Amino acid sequence: MKSPLANLILFLPLALTQVHAVTVIGLNTRPDRCPALAPMMADLNAAPFPADWTVYVACDVGTWQRIKQRVGGLNTDAALTDRQHKVTIVNGLLYNPLFSFAGYVQKTPERILRHELGHITCNTSSENLADRYANTGTCRKQ
Repeated sequence: MKSPLANLILFLPLALTQVHAVTVIGLNTRPDRCPALAPMMADLNAAPFPADWTVYVACDVGTWQRIKQRVGGLNTDAALTDRQHKVTIVNGLLYNPLFSFAGYVQKTPERILRHELGHITCNTSSENLADRYANTGTCRKQ
């Protein structure tokens, strides 16, 4: 049985790009119509996701809202990671100057990506541990 997230991704038109070995896919758009793709590629250099990982980018409000509805109970407007399926979905609006980071510990798109990488690297669903990784690059207290 596929997850609701996997089902959602199957039905959205995609735009494919690669940075290092990670696959980056813009959802519901072409690469030239997603302003978040270029700056996110630069940020992925500072937060190198595993080679076998896929990062999806919701390039518009409607796509992000559909993801939130499909996943249900999502308490973020920034990003989510599904370690089991090796998928991270990023709200491309993080790269819009009007996006508010007020409710987040991590205050930039790059830091949000590092937080998601913390979930992956530390193999945890703990927000605190993912924040620690984003801040220190380690999974353990020092």
